[in-house]
Order: sequence, then structure tokens, then C-alpha cells
Amino acid sequence: MSKTKTEKNKGFYMSRQTVLAICLFIFIFGWLLLIATFTDLQVSSILTKFSLPKGQYFADDVFGRMFETVGCAPVYLMLGFAFHILFWNSLLRIKDELWKYIIAVVCVCCGVASYYTFFNDVTRYILTIFAEDALGETYIKTSMLFLGCILCFFATFAVRNMKDETIKALLMFAIAVIVMAAISNGLVNIIKVPMGRPRYRAMNTESAKLIGGFKNFKRWYEPSGQPDKDYLKWFYGSTDACKSFPSGHTCSAGMSYGLIMLIDALKIKSKRAKILLWVCPIVYTGIVAVSRIMVGAHFFSDVLVGGTFAFVSMLLVREIFICKGSHFKKVK
Repeated sequence: MSKTKTEKNKGFYMSRQTVLAICLFIFIFGWLLLIATFTDLQVSSILTKFSLPKGQYFADDVFGRMFETVGCAPVYLMLGFAFHILFWNSLLRIKDELWKYIIAVVCVCCGVASYYTFFNDVTRYILTIFAEDALGETYIKTSMLFLGCILCFFATFAVRNMKDETIKALLMFAIAVIVMAAISNGLVNIIKVPMGRPRYRAMNTESAKLIGGFKNFKRWYEPSGQPDKDYLKWFYGSTDACKSFPSGHTCSAGMSYGLIMLIDALKIKSKRAKILLWVCPIVYTGIVAVSRIMVGAHFFSDVLVGGTFAFVSMLLVREIFICKGSHFKKVK
């Protein structure tokens, strides 16, 4: 039987709004990256002027150090929340008793790991300022694990206060958050090592002057590879001195973009809520990005790319897991 004209014309197309949004994003990102390419050093010189003393690796600025300490929080907290959602969904949806409890236990362990990493990360930066020698002590890590367990326990039961329908509706959101974190942060960690871009604050140290100081500046597209750790420690005072591009802190802060997916996941209608779920992540990520430049940890292009990885990852998983192609309409 031959297909009708209507059947032949059936297909999928991307909505005009989505196409325009993508084109606008590419246009703005392209121009910002072009500007950053030629102004990285100048922008850092301006923003570090009153926060990073000459000759030092770590800044004295309270604002910058504060967001250096807590800037990565969104990735850990979002993951923790995602695992709580998966935990309750496993208990509500899975009928097989064995698999139900296996998945539930795995979710609890992953939740604890997320919160432990959060507390450990915050503590590591605090100790870097006040007591660097205590970084590897066992009792500190044990304390962080204890705090992770406590937070996971209370947060898990706090999520249970939601209606069953809401928890079930957030299943795909939870999966999307985990995939988003894996894609964005995975890209950052894969790229950092081979690029080996020296941080602004590394070139700012007194010892770095022996090897040229800011003459070692590299643009974001110039790979340098990672020098030997002993070499890094001797000249720069830190083994992560050549991991400037892209910014991991900004990417982790950009995990807050995951909140935008709640609009579709929970079918939120309130305009005020929609605005907040868009504005808050953008503002927070922007603040973290600026703070990273202020302390000399990253350049403009570093934070731009790091934040973009998070945003693009959010758009991708939102389309796949949340919208499920709802932005594509059938043509009759």
C-alpha cells in the first residue's frame, strides 16, 4: 500500500526558538573567546591587582579565597540530591527485592561519597591557607567521612518528604544530572593535563622569575604538557601550577545550571520560579568565574570554557533525558 502525502511529509524539525538560541549562544561564546584570546593576560593583571600580591602564589583576598573554598559545591550537592532521588525511585519502582536493595545501597554509598568529597574539598582549601601540613592527616579525612554520612542520612529522609509523584517525576532529572557531571567535569580533567597551561599566580611567584616569569604565558590553544612534579614544586610551589585551562571550579559551579532542568522535569509554570532557576545559576557561576581570575588561578578564557562545558552539557542532557525530543515537532 502506497504512503499518503501526509505520511511522506512526516518528519522532525527543530523549533525556531531552539535554533535561534543555539545560534545566539555560539555567536556570543565565539566573540567572548576571541576577546579572551587576546586579552587574557591584561584581564588577569587588572583583576589580581588588589588581591594577589607580587611574588605570592596564593591570594590574600577574602572574596576570592571564599569562592575558591566553596566554589565547587554545586557539583557535589547536585550529585548528592540526584542519588537521593535514585534511592527512593529504586524503592518505589523496582519490584525485585534483591535489585531494589542493591541499587538503594549503591545510591547511599554514592551520596556519602559526594558529600564526603564536598567536605574534604572545602577542608583542603581551608587548610591550605592555615595549616597546609595537616592536609594528609587521617583523622581529618575520617571526620569528613563522618560528616558526609550524617548529611547523606538527613538529606535522604528530607527528600522523602516529597510526594511519590514528584520523586518519580525527578527520576530522569537525577540521571541527567549525573550524566551532565560526568561529561562536563570529565572533559575538564581530560584536557587540563595535556594542555599544561601555567596559572597566572604560578608565573607571579618569585621563584618563577628565574625561568622568565610571565614570559612563560601560553594562550589557551597552545598545549604544553605537564612538567615533572618536582620541577613544579620547586619553581612554582605547587604541583597544580600548570593546570589553568580549563577552569574546574567554574565548571563545577556551572553544575548549578542543572536547576534549569527542573522547569521541564516538574513542569513549572510560575514565571518567577523560571526566572530564578535561570538567573541564580548564571549569577553564581559568573561570581565563581570572576573570583578564579581574581586569585590568579585562571584566565578569562579558562573560566569561559569551563563554564561553557557545564552549560552545553546541561543543554544536551536536558534535551535527551528531560525533554525527550519535545523540542522537535512532527510535520504533517
